[in-house]
Amino acid sequence: GVYLTLPLNLTTSNTRLRVETGATLKALCDNDRWPRINKLPSYVTDWYDEWWFAPFIGASNVQDIILDGGGVIDASGACFWDSGHHATAYRGSGPPKTRMVGSRGNLLLFERVQRAELTDLTFRNSPFWTLHPTFCDGVRMANLSVLAPRDHGNTVRTHTY
Repeated sequence: GVYLTLPLNLTTSNTRLRVETGATLKALCDNDRWPRINKLPSYVTDWYDEWWFAPFIGASNVQDIILDGGGVIDASGACFWDSGHHATAYRGSGPPKTRMVGSRGNLLLFERVQRAELTDLTFRNSPFWTLHPTFCDGVRMANLSVLAPRDHGNTVRTHTY
């Protein structure tokens, strides 16, 4: 079946998230209830300078995390691609521009995770980056598929790792 949820934050070491074959863990499309996090230390720019939407699956400062099972993790990216929930008018020198106050989140963000395993899963429809392990050690990925719509349309790019 399809299981709708807001973001999952894996806060405890020795955690296993198993999405079985035939099951889809799908992000609830509700930007107003989606948590926000501080900007990412791994992505420094003035463009995204205040906050990010939380990742759909996140973990920070934990160890021994396993995600597996043969199912699908779908972050409902279309809810964020054209929503404008994170843009404000910006007037600097020159013509008016739209300036990002925050950014779309990642499908999966691991920060400072020690020993993680991602196997036998399909990740699809990320709002922004799909898999983003940063400042991690011992992350193993095998038999993964990443499905990303091209230009947010119906054409799909598939990457298998």
